[in-house]
Order: sequence, then C-alpha cells, then structure tokens
Amino acid sequence: MELEKRQSRLPTTPQIPEFAQPPSRESMELRLSIPLESKAEEAEATEASLPSMAIETVETAKQGRLSAIVKAASKAASAYFTELAETEFARISDTELQPARIQIGLTFIGFSALALVFLLVYIISLHPDMSALERVRYYWYQYILFVSLGVTGMFMLARESIRPKSQPVDDSEKKIKS
Repeated sequence: MELEKRQSRLPTTPQIPEFAQPPSRESMELRLSIPLESKAEEAEATEASLPSMAIETVETAKQGRLSAIVKAASKAASAYFTELAETEFARISDTELQPARIQIGLTFIGFSALALVFLLVYIISLHPDMSALERVRYYWYQYILFVSLGVTGMFMLARESIRPKSQPVDDSEKKIKS
C-alpha cells in the first residue's frame, strides 16, 4: 500500500530543464577616434554629478602638477594604443614569440618555487609540532597547486626546446612572398 502511494507521487516523465544560450561573443575593436567634444561633454556630466568637495579636489588637482602627470600619461597611453591598433598580428612569427614563451615558463617555475618556500616557512613556523606526514595531509592541495604550476612551466620550457629552430626571414623576403 505504501509503495503504491510513493509511486503515485513520483512524476512519470522527467522534465527536461531549459537552459539559456550563452550570448554570442563580439570581436574586440580599439576605438580611438572619439571626438574631443564628446570627451569634454562626458567630463562635464561627470563633474556635475560629483559632490562639491570632490569638485574642489579635482579643481585643485587640475591647477597643480597632478594635471601635467595625468596629461602625459594620457598621451603615452594614446600613442601606445595607436601603435597597438596598427599592429598586424598575422605578421608576428613564431620566432618573435619564443622569448615571451620562455619568460612565461620561467615565471611559472619561479612563482611555484617561491610559493612552496613560503608554504613551508608558514607551516613550520605555525605548526612546529606536526610531522611531515601531517603537514602533507593538511596542506596537500597547496602543495599540488604549486607543484602543478612548476610542472606547467617546465612543460612550456620543454616545448620551446623541442620546437625546431627556424631561420629568421628578412623583411625583403617577406615583401617578395606577399
């Protein structure tokens, strides 16, 4: 009797939940051609919404050295982004990226070693009564994380050492090929 009651309460067909579709990704574009008038209007709108004390601070900063530093940083960033927008990423060769990949691999290895040393100092200073087995039992996930980072860095270096050495192509040869 109870079994029949339980079975009658259970749904006969399972309902499949509806899942939302992820939004489509748009490509990233650098938009550097924003007119200065819209920037000025945006700054005025922002200043209007700030409290009076903040406006006084901004006015003081505009008159002082901070304004010159911010303007210089803005010009440098604008020049950098302009250069970045003009870069043709398809023309960057594997050989040009090799030093960056080696540095990233070494960074992974260095961070892993440093983190392991800090972890050992932390464990020894706060838990001197623990044996080596107990230390590993309580802090195994940190050990695994840091060792995995080091192994990842070693794999990156090994891949770069195995990669065949290609001869650098002169700019004149690139023009002839294209």
